[in-house]
Parts: sequence; structure tokens; C-alpha cells
Amino acid sequence: MSSLKGLWKLLAPFHKRFYFFLVLAVVYESFAILDSYVLSFSIEKLGVGSLKNLAIWIGIILVIDEINMRLDNKFDWEVVVGFYYEIYKYLKIRMLTLFLDMDISWHHQQKSGALLGKINNGVDKVCDLTMTLGWEVVPTTIQLFISAIPLSFINPWCTLIIFVAFVIFVALTIRQLNLQKPYRVQKYTHYEEEWAHAMNAVNNIEIVQLHNGQHRVRDEFTSIHQNLMDQGVKEVHIGVYIFNRWKIRVSSYARRAILGLLLYQTLQGQISVGELVFAWTLTEKLMHSFWRIARLFDRVAESSEGIKRLVDTAELRPEIQSPHNAPASANDQNTISLSHVSYAHPTENSEEDETCITDLSLTIEAGESIAIVGPSGAGKSTLVKLLPRLIDVTAGVVTIGGTNVTEWELSELRGMFALVSQDYAVMDGTFTDNIALGDYHATQTQIVSASQKAGIHEFIMSTPLGYETQLGERGILLSGGQKQRVALARAFLKMPHILILDEPTSALDSQTEAKLQEALEEFYKDPHVTVIVIAHRLATIKNCNRIVVMDEGHIVEEGTHEELIGNHGIYANLHELQNIS
Repeated sequence: MSSLKGLWKLLAPFHKRFYFFLVLAVVYESFAILDSYVLSFSIEKLGVGSLKNLAIWIGIILVIDEINMRLDNKFDWEVVVGFYYEIYKYLKIRMLTLFLDMDISWHHQQKSGALLGKINNGVDKVCDLTMTLGWEVVPTTIQLFISAIPLSFINPWCTLIIFVAFVIFVALTIRQLNLQKPYRVQKYTHYEEEWAHAMNAVNNIEIVQLHNGQHRVRDEFTSIHQNLMDQGVKEVHIGVYIFNRWKIRVSSYARRAILGLLLYQTLQGQISVGELVFAWTLTEKLMHSFWRIARLFDRVAESSEGIKRLVDTAELRPEIQSPHNAPASANDQNTISLSHVSYAHPTENSEEDETCITDLSLTIEAGESIAIVGPSGAGKSTLVKLLPRLIDVTAGVVTIGGTNVTEWELSELRGMFALVSQDYAVMDGTFTDNIALGDYHATQTQIVSASQKAGIHEFIMSTPLGYETQLGERGILLSGGQKQRVALARAFLKMPHILILDEPTSALDSQTEAKLQEALEEFYKDPHVTVIVIAHRLATIKNCNRIVVMDEGHIVEEGTHEELIGNHGIYANLHELQNIS
């Protein structure tokens, strides 16, 4: 029930449309009952010799049928177009927007396949439930009331029998659903495992094929589906072989009792043949509604687990958000200051977070070029993620231009930064899509200019569709150097106040690295751009004004290349190991 309340809240934009639909359903079902009443009344009139009115009654029935047909068309249109497609679009956009806003640390703790499976399954279940509500629940509920009310006046004993049968029917259904729930929950867990497993295999297809891992992946996938099927079979067995048999008995006994009662009352002259036909028609509608209601309960229960997981996810909110009043604005005099900063990675399976930066203080002047070096795990990449608030400090303060970064409007703050990293951040899409990511207003001339500066323009023009060539998922059609140049073109187009180079040449050969370093010269020479370089390879930091050495979350050395060599510390050891002259 809580999941349905959460769903109702989630679908707040559709409340007015639902109320309109409810009124439409009442009118539609009322005309359906009116058709039965007219048929009964016609029998009564024909029974007393009013044959001359036959054409009139047939005409009335045809008019009612025409109205019913048009109401039915409107009803279907509202269900399919007014609800199904609109809700599907709304939920998909709502969930994508939520995921894009969620914190990086949250994303790192998720299995992307399971997450997508949860959302896709949840949205599908919501849409299925919408169709069920539209075509089954609302009409059936209204039909119950509209049929039961006149029947209670015409034949109270029939109504009493139906009421008792209905109570038993509902009790059996609720008991059935409670017994089935544990198996249903397990099914949905396996659905998410299925998505996660499939996406993991596909995203790492080269490794899977290289190591002949197809059989293992397929066996694990088969095992997941076997577990899913086992839970499903147990769930269905409860419904089919236990409770459905009792529901059939209750329905059959009630029908026989009502039919016997109506025949007895007719033979005794208590009711007419027309009243018998009308009462039996209403009885059949009500008894048919029993099974519809049972199916509805089952479909709602089947959907509830997926909907609950969707609603729970939709209620998430990012911890990192813009303040209500953000006074700061970007300029080229934004000195960066970190004062006694600490950060600990949240860990999923431990009560304590994993500390990776401890009591760190650092000032980076506007327009300065600074390198941050150190062994793996020293906290270098974590440090630069704190600046645009991809993650937030657990202690201390980070300021830009004298203003705490938590007081900046997020879009304004992150608009100051550009990143060229070792992860080749190229997305599925065209060259234009990737270079102009986040800048819908960029002109083709600006995109071409940025590409020329990055040294990728000539290659782009050699492809079949030029800037509109599709790059494939994660830019799979490009080499490592080409991906880096696309990322660099993105940075040139943005012309940021702060450029972060996170191991940008770690996977490149020496010749490609030299060309990329040449393309970066413009940023190093620009006094309005602060350049922060994270590197293992010390050859990539020769253009930096200052070098900061980190180890185990602390700054252990700081100075120029010559000063650090003379200190004979970590930097000097790294220099010696890499044999740099």
C-alpha cells in the first residue's frame, strides 16, 4: 500500500487528468447498465402486446450502442494516450534527471546494470498498472456499485448472496497474495541481477572474448534465470492449484444459489420474466467482476514490488546541491584555497569510511600552472574532484575567489572547469555532440576552431560524415590519442578558468604525447587560465610553475623541479626511477 501512496505522489502532475478519467468512466459504465435496463423494459412491453413500439425500442438501443461506442473510443484514447505514453515519458525523463543530479559517490556505489533494470522494470510496471487501472480497476469498481445498487432494490436476497461471495473471494485473494509475496520479491532481485550481469558482460566484451569467458558468462546468466523461474513457478503454483480452485467453487455455488432463487421467485409470481432477465444480467456482471477484481489484485501485487523500488529510488536526493542564494560569479581572479581539508571515501561494506586526504592545505593562484604528483593512491585525483564539488570535503574548507565552494551555484562553479583525463571521456554520438557537450549554443565555426587547436580537425574531415560521424559507444571507433584530442577540443571550446589535466597522456605513446603537449601550450601561456596537472610521468609537467608532491593523503613536498631534486625526497626518487634528464 505504501508503494501505491508513493506512486500517487510521484504522479502528481496527472491527478487532474485522473479525476476527469474517473468521471468519464462513471458515464461509460452507466450507459452500459442502461443498455441492460432498456432490454428488460422492452421485454416487459412486448409481453403485454405492445408490438407497435418494437421499432422505437430497437432505435433506442441502437442510439445507446452508438453513444457507448463513442464513449469507449474516448475511454481508450484517455487510457493509452492520456496516461500510458505521457506517464512513460514523464517517468523516464524524471529518473534520468535524478541520476544526472545524483552525487558521484552515489554512482560509484551502484551497479549500473541493476540500476537500469530497476528503473526500466519499475517504469514498465507503472505503465502496466496504468493500463490496468484504466481498463480494469476503475470500470470494474464503478460497475460493481452501479450494478449492485439497482440489484439491491430489485432483489435484496440476490445482493446478500453476492456480497457474502464477494467477501470470501476478496479474503482468498488477499491470503493468496500474502503467500506469494516472498517469491515475488526474490523474482525482482533476480531481474536486477540479470540486467547487471548482462551489462557487465557486454561492456567488457573484449576481455570476455579474449579469455574465452563466453561459456562462464552464459552459465552464470542461465543460473540467474533458473532461480528466477523457480521463484515464479512457486508463485504461480500457489495461485493456480490452491486458491483458484476455491475461487471457482465460491463463484459456482453463488451462481447456482442465485439462479435457483430467481427461478423460484419467478414461478411464485414474485418477479416478472423481465425482472428475472435484468436481475440475472446484473448478477452475471457482478460475478464476472469478481474474477476481474482477483486479477486486478494479482496484477497490482505483481507490479507493487517493481513500483516500490522505483518510488524508493525516485525519492532519493543528491547531498551536493546549490545553495538558495549563491552570490559568487566566475571571473579570472579566482584563487583556489584548500584549508585543513580532509576527505574519506564512503564504503559500502564497512561502518567506517576510507580516509584518503587528511588535513591538507594548499593555495593555487589564479593563472598558475601547478602539478600534483605522487604514487598511486596518494589522493591526487580525489583532491581535484573537491574543487568543482564532484565530491564534498568531510572536514575543512575549499574556497574559490574567497568564497566557499558550497556557496556557489553548482552550474556556475562547474562552468569554470574543464577536464582532460586518462579515462577518454568520449560518449556515444557525433564529433559535434562530444565537442559541444554542455554548450548547445556553440556554433559550427567555434567547434571547428576548437578542433583545429586540438589537432583533430583534419582527422574529423577524413571521416565519411565529418563532424556528424558517429563515434560508437564510449568512442570505440577512435584510438586513444584521438579520444584525448576530442576531449581537448571540448576544453578549447569551453576556454575554462581552470583546466584539470588528470593523467592525460598516461596511455599514449611518446609521439602522440608530444603532439598533445604541444596542443596544451596555449593553456599554459594564457594568464587567465589556471592549469592543474595530475601526473605519474614527470615529463608531462615540465611547463608547470610549481610542483606539489602527495603521499597517503598529505602534501609531503612542494617547490620547483630543481628544488625538489635537491631535497632528495619522493620526487627525486620518482625522477630517478623514470630516468628523466
